[in-house]
Amino acid sequence: MGLLGSFLNPWLLAGLALASAPIIIHLFNRRRFKVQEWAAMDFLVNAASTNRRRLKLEDFILLLLRTLLIIFLVLAVSRPVVRGLGDWHEDRRVIVLDDSFSMQLSSTIGSVFDLAKENARRQIHDAIGGSIPVALYSGVNARPITFQRPDTLSISGSSDVESNTMLQSGWNLLQSMKNLEAGDLRLRLGRVLESVVEESVAEDLQRQSIVIISDFRRVDWLGEKNDLENELDIALQRLRENGLERRLAFQLIDVGRENAENIALTDLKISSPHALVGAPVHLEVEVTNFSKTTRPLVEGSLEILSANSGKILALNRIPLPPFTELEPGEPRTIEVEYTFENEGTYLLRANVGTDALPGDNERHAVLQVRRGLKVMALDGDPGDGRFNSESGFWKSALSPRGRRHYGVLPEVRTEPLDVKALEDVDAVFVLNRKRLSNDEQAVLHKFAREGGGVAFFLGNQIDAKSYTRLARGDEPLFPVELGGQKKGKPRVSLAIASPDHPTLEVYRGIDGMSFERPLFSRYFEANAIEGSHVLAHYTDKDQTAALIERPLGEGHVVVFNTSADRDWSDWPTDPSYSVLLQEWTRHISPRHGSEYNVDCGSEISWEHTPGKSYTVVTPMGKRIPLTSPADPADTRMRFSRTSQAGFYLVETHQAGDKTRESGAGIKVFACRRSPLESDLKVLHENELSRLLESRNLRFTIGQDIEIEDFKREQEGELWRWLALVVGSLLLVELFAAYVFGKQ
Repeated sequence: MGLLGSFLNPWLLAGLALASAPIIIHLFNRRRFKVQEWAAMDFLVNAASTNRRRLKLEDFILLLLRTLLIIFLVLAVSRPVVRGLGDWHEDRRVIVLDDSFSMQLSSTIGSVFDLAKENARRQIHDAIGGSIPVALYSGVNARPITFQRPDTLSISGSSDVESNTMLQSGWNLLQSMKNLEAGDLRLRLGRVLESVVEESVAEDLQRQSIVIISDFRRVDWLGEKNDLENELDIALQRLRENGLERRLAFQLIDVGRENAENIALTDLKISSPHALVGAPVHLEVEVTNFSKTTRPLVEGSLEILSANSGKILALNRIPLPPFTELEPGEPRTIEVEYTFENEGTYLLRANVGTDALPGDNERHAVLQVRRGLKVMALDGDPGDGRFNSESGFWKSALSPRGRRHYGVLPEVRTEPLDVKALEDVDAVFVLNRKRLSNDEQAVLHKFAREGGGVAFFLGNQIDAKSYTRLARGDEPLFPVELGGQKKGKPRVSLAIASPDHPTLEVYRGIDGMSFERPLFSRYFEANAIEGSHVLAHYTDKDQTAALIERPLGEGHVVVFNTSADRDWSDWPTDPSYSVLLQEWTRHISPRHGSEYNVDCGSEISWEHTPGKSYTVVTPMGKRIPLTSPADPADTRMRFSRTSQAGFYLVETHQAGDKTRESGAGIKVFACRRSPLESDLKVLHENELSRLLESRNLRFTIGQDIEIEDFKREQEGELWRWLALVVGSLLLVELFAAYVFGKQ
């Protein structure tokens, strides 16, 4: 930047020309006198000649003092900087703008984020004025904010191309800030520091100022597990490895509000394992008081919405029971029951109260309501007639005749099992199948690992050795090792070993319909393998395992050590048979719809159909077109720009066509912010100081930090010293003029 780059106000150096004024005045005062001989003056010549040298010296001293006075005055107002004099100079200024959710907190004079942007503008203006390269980082996205469009700004009268480009970038940053808004994510300062450190090492930047403008909430800076401290150590370790730990200086500007009151809707959860047509669905709404005072009454509502038409339409609005006497820090949950009459995708939106942070008074969820669970029976002993087959009682128990729909859609299969047969199937029951082929074993193993349920009923067709082989290996498909058949003489009953299991709780305290009432005449010797859980056993002397469960991947495997028909017991004719099969079907079936409810900032994805393209509609109504995956082998579409909480609609198009397909359906995802984002507790200045001091970082911190104060501490500015010199010179000049005048 040359010599002029050492001055913050280089144009004022033109005032140095004023230093010639005392010299010019001195020269004008040296008049030429006409010599006139006068006898009486001869007596004075000797006296004047003795003082001439002294007068010339005095005039020279006054001339020098007045000239230096003007020179130092001009230099002071030009603000010279001797870079490195204060062991610091700025090669770049990085401004980190906290745009996390809490910055949306509003007041009568605007939001906290508006105040943060104003501070960022001042920092950028100052960097432009000081010819300092400047970068603006989003604290949430942990990457630089770039201007939205090419700018045609040109700096006339300057031949310094580097300075020209820098000023253009600064100007565009100012333009880009107009549209910035705080999002729904948390501050990721550690990621920002990692990026800054990497650039510092790669570009060999000697000194950088990092200006962090934030409300300094504890959850952002400390996280749940001291996240920031760990991330700071990782970032600084990279600097220490290169001997560059003194390259960073921090300026922390606090724009937050102390003791902010806030009520937040922290959870909207579908507590029913399956949402089925005609069956009550239980929904839980949780509200938390993050204030320091008790809230006497908080009211709200739950909206049932639909998006099948491509637009979000309201179907029903349910008032929530009021939350009364909500104590500080207390979460409170209420349950709402709702019955859906039709299958499809439903959108849920809960609302509570009003306060200065309205964004967290609303929460969203997507619910997939299905006509029923699809369950398949692999019948190993078909037989003739409805109740002569192995699956006759099984099917009747899951789907009894009558008008009432029980939410289970059973299907019987006798052919060998393949992957295609299990499409859209939730659970498979293997009924008295002699043995499973290698292909069937692989299909069932993959099905269970991916979340499906597999249940086995035994019987007289079973090859015990082949099933015992399935109980071996690292991830066995079968949870027990079978021995020979045992006959109950007299017949035995069942005893519940785990009454707290979700499928067995219903039987506690029920007389006459208990699971323990049926009698069994035959069963297998069974030894549960490691990792299996025996939920019920027979009342024989060996207490033989009768009901065994084991997890496999994301799914469940269960073995009923009896037959599904009446060959080995009279259980299929007891009411508990139907109840238990219904309970187990729901227990082992995968929970659908969870993939449509994700955290803000997480990726949403869906199955890609060849020849189709997609448009994502954000909660703010912005339409973002997507193209097919670049890799033909990739069968998933992915969208990661989910920084806003709310509903994301995915429209399907024919490739090359932007018109939504009629009847193609709309996929909807709900993005929910972390409940921690609603906690507005701040990290106090003394705590933050200890955090940075312990890592030997230089910093300034406070609410009203002047940019000049920060620069004075970090840069080698001389104007204050020069002003002191000017004042001293003025006093010396006045004193000298007074003394010389008296003589």
